[in-house]
Amino acid sequence: MKYAHWLLACVLLGLGLSLSGCGTASYQIIRPIENPTAAPDFSLIDQHGAEFHLAEQRGKIVILFFGFTACPDVCPLALGLSSQARKQLGADGDKVQIAFVTVDPERDNPATIDRYVSLFDSTILGLNGETAAVEAVKKEYGVHAQRRELPDSALQYTIDHTAGLYIIDQQGRWFAMANHDVDPTLLATDLKTMLKYIAVE
Repeated sequence: MKYAHWLLACVLLGLGLSLSGCGTASYQIIRPIENPTAAPDFSLIDQHGAEFHLAEQRGKIVILFFGFTACPDVCPLALGLSSQARKQLGADGDKVQIAFVTVDPERDNPATIDRYVSLFDSTILGLNGETAAVEAVKKEYGVHAQRRELPDSALQYTIDHTAGLYIIDQQGRWFAMANHDVDPTLLATDLKTMLKYIAVE
């Protein structure tokens, strides 16, 4: 009789109900936040001139990355690895939205952002807006960005900024963080786990 109860519990878990005793979701590389709450909502403009509202992404996993198009190393690495992970999901890749939020709104115009994100994945949304709007989003997510002058460079300045992947789950919760130099295969595995265990509400 006890075995029958255990078997029934496992069947229910397979249907998406969270029960103890049959295994729970475990993650290889992302760092889930304890008791995740709703991610701070925001509205910015994508590279195509359309308004982006985070709340409208419910039902998808959103990977947020804050950076700038003139970034020499960290930003292209983060976007490249994230896009590789999304592509490894195959058809389920449509359930993941990568969003690049510029921390250099004065220099990163829509055309520049479009060319930049297209180098990695045509589905990436590059987001910008009025400086005050971008600053508000950075504050909500605890992103620090500081301009550093480069007097001997054609770039004139660079931006030292927080580097990390902000992972929003299908319920719109700020669910986890990951390093910018994440292993794409392990990230893909964790995204599959999220898609399996987190129900869309």
